[in-house]
Amino acid sequence: MPSPLGLVHRPLEAPARPPHPRRPQEPRRSVFGSEARRRACTFPRKAIPSGWVQFVSLETAEAVRTDFYEGEPFILARAPDPSDGFVYLAVPPELLPIVEELPPLEMIEILARVRTGRSAIMGAPVLDLLAFY
Repeated sequence: MPSPLGLVHRPLEAPARPPHPRRPQEPRRSVFGSEARRRACTFPRKAIPSGWVQFVSLETAEAVRTDFYEGEPFILARAPDPSDGFVYLAVPPELLPIVEELPPLEMIEILARVRTGRSAIMGAPVLDLLAFY
């Protein structure tokens, strides 16, 4: 039905947003897919290729988390593919000030070393964070 004033109704289109400078333009590689999980269980203490994760939160380990030292800071992160689940990243003291500034849900590219393939509590990989970009 036409408008009484003869106006034409058109749906609004949102302007295209520029890409986030820290987000990858190529498809994101998950370092936590089934192959990486298998390697994590097979080759503890080995460095794994860099990959993207979504920063969820910075936490401090309690005594019940036996895969960490009590009081050790760690990142709870999510792999880009939801089916890959969560991963824990132990944060070294030299990276802690930078990690504390990360906003929740920020995508970060990491380089890490496998601490254990499956945490005792959640069954998720535990990695030592070596660097992030």
